Amino acid sequence: MAFHDDVVDSVTADITHIGLLTSSDPGDEITGGGYTRLAPTYAAASSGEADITATLEFDGPANEGPVTHLLFVRDNADDVVRPAASPQSFNSDGRLDLVSAPVTSAFPD
Repeated sequence: MAFHDDVVDSVTADITHIGLLTSSDPGDEITGGGYTRLAPTYAAASSGEADITATLEFDGPANEGPVTHLLFVRDNADDVVRPAASPQSFNSDGRLDLVSAPVTSAFPD
């Protein structure tokens, strides 16, 4: 599993920001309401997986969504789009808290 942990740690070290999308198209990133991409901090990988160490508190347009995909912005590489664990929308105060954005490594069976 050490190899998988090394791969995940390498990937998470390159993630500079996370953005929110309303589809799998990077052009469908949330706009308005003070929205901006946020910089995550990842824990060290364990068992081939790492997750953010603190909730990312996004501001945006009230009741906007649902957010169905996450945009992982990386240094010197193409951005990566992945489905969110479960669709969420901004609340009536224009807030959406992202509590998990896991990165995993595994070989297919």
